[in-house]
Amino acid sequence: MAKLASGTVASVIDLALDHKGTADTRTYRKRCKVPMIPPDAEQGIACGFIHPEDDLAPIKLLYVPHWVMWKPEWNEKVEAFVKDGGTLVIGAMTGTRDEHNHIPTVLAPGRGLSELCGVRVEEFGRVAEPGADGLFGLNGTEFGLHNPAKRFPASSAARRYKFVLGNQEHEAAHLYELLDVDADVEVLGQWSSRFASGRAAITNRKVGRGSAVYIGTYLTEALVEGLADQLFAHTGIAPLIADLPANVEVTVREAAHRKLLFVLNTDEGRVEVSSLPTGVDLLTGKEVNGCLSLASHESVVIRF
Repeated sequence: MAKLASGTVASVIDLALDHKGTADTRTYRKRCKVPMIPPDAEQGIACGFIHPEDDLAPIKLLYVPHWVMWKPEWNEKVEAFVKDGGTLVIGAMTGTRDEHNHIPTVLAPGRGLSELCGVRVEEFGRVAEPGADGLFGLNGTEFGLHNPAKRFPASSAARRYKFVLGNQEHEAAHLYELLDVDADVEVLGQWSSRFASGRAAITNRKVGRGSAVYIGTYLTEALVEGLADQLFAHTGIAPLIADLPANVEVTVREAAHRKLLFVLNTDEGRVEVSSLPTGVDLLTGKEVNGCLSLASHESVVIRF
């Protein structure tokens, strides 16, 4: 099976970051509606999908996106992944139900993950997303409901929750969580408004050679960019191709004795792509020496 190049992102059932992975991954050009890491795939960081029962050793960062029904039997492999140098990122609401949709008797994220991340969720609540006038939108008349000509904002629209990550303040979307943290946990982000002010919002715990990060809210585009700034430098994650032009997609596959770099121009115009490896374009047989000019919707497959 083909393998990935260093600097890939993927997530558990949703995504994970690759080093020399065997998962089927691709580079995302657009930010997905389902929150994941990183939206910086626009910069050429490869993304993919993996399951916690798979071999996690080849990847660099594993993102668990609000996986409500988390099975305890997955804990051992995830913990081993972190101890061996991987970075685990757990999203809010993970582990809040068992496989029978029952609420566990222990605080989320549950046995195993709580110890690994060093956090327990003491309280959580719904939050209106930025710009929304309430927690829920109105269904259309196709459901037999009446849509008023003018809808007044719900009181929830005024209850905004904010937190600080690095030197930037963010507005929470969809959910907030109040975390009880262990003494060896580093607080990366703190709530900065309402009664939650000063409480941990995003945490990091060193485990072995790796880290376990917990996010007590849902991801927004701005938050993902902030997390990328915080995490990528420490994990060695980098774009497959430096200075990748907009609307150019790249991905890499590796086998025992060769690597293949796929480059696709999705734009209507011609683009110049630099920082490419030296190799041969398998589609034309021509040599590639670092730079290429791609016509509209042109692609190359470089063996290097």
